[in-house]
Amino acid sequence: MKKVLIILSILLLSGCSINYNLEISSDSFIENIEGTIPKNEFDTPDSEIADLTIYNYIYTEQYAIMGGEQPYEKELTEKGNEVNVKYSHAYKGDFKNSQIMNSCYENVLFKETDDLYVIKLGGDFSCSLANKITVNITTDYTVVNNNANKVKGNTYTWKLEKGSTDIEMDILKKKKDNNFSPDKGLHYFRLIGTILFAILCGVVGYIYFRKTKNSER
Repeated sequence: MKKVLIILSILLLSGCSINYNLEISSDSFIENIEGTIPKNEFDTPDSEIADLTIYNYIYTEQYAIMGGEQPYEKELTEKGNEVNVKYSHAYKGDFKNSQIMNSCYENVLFKETDDLYVIKLGGDFSCSLANKITVNITTDYTVVNNNANKVKGNTYTWKLEKGSTDIEMDILKKKKDNNFSPDKGLHYFRLIGTILFAILCGVVGYIYFRKTKNSER
C-alpha cells in the first residue's frame, strides 16, 4: 500500500498542487493525476535517507491496480522553475481494484450493476499531506445522485479537506441528454397540455351534443 501513497504524497507537499481526474464513459475509467513540483525538490540527495526523497520517488514505478504489474504512464514536463507531473491509466473493467481508491479512503463502496455505478468514498483520506485536494469526475452518463461541491457541464468537482472527504455518486449507464433544456421541457409540457385540453373539449362537446339530441326526441 505504501507505494501508491508516494504518488499523491510527493505532489501534496508544501508548494505543490494536484488534481485527481477520473473520466467515466462507455464502461471505461480513465484516471489522470496531475501535479506541479518546484525544480529544487528534484535535487539529488547524498544522505542515508535518499530513498525517502522526492527525487527517488518520482522515478520509481507506481502501479494503478492493487497487486497488478502494469505501471502508470508517467509524463514529466519542465515549465520555468517547476516540473509538471502526470500519471495516467486506463482501467479495463477493473476500477474496483484501483490502488488510490482502495488505499487512500478509509471507507470504500464501489458497486456496478448492469444499469448503474455506485461510488461512495469517505472517512479519513490518508493520501493527503496538504489541506486540500481537488477531485474531478467527468462522465457523459446520466448522474442521478451526487454530493459534489461544484457541477459544470459533465464534470463534478469535490474539494477534499481534512475532516471532509465524502464523495457520493450514482451513475446511470445511459447517455445524458445534453440537448434537453428547461425551455424545451416547458415547450413539451405546454404541447401536451394543449393536446389534453383539446381532447377534454372534444369529450365535453360530444357529451353535450348527445345530451341535446336526446332532449330533442
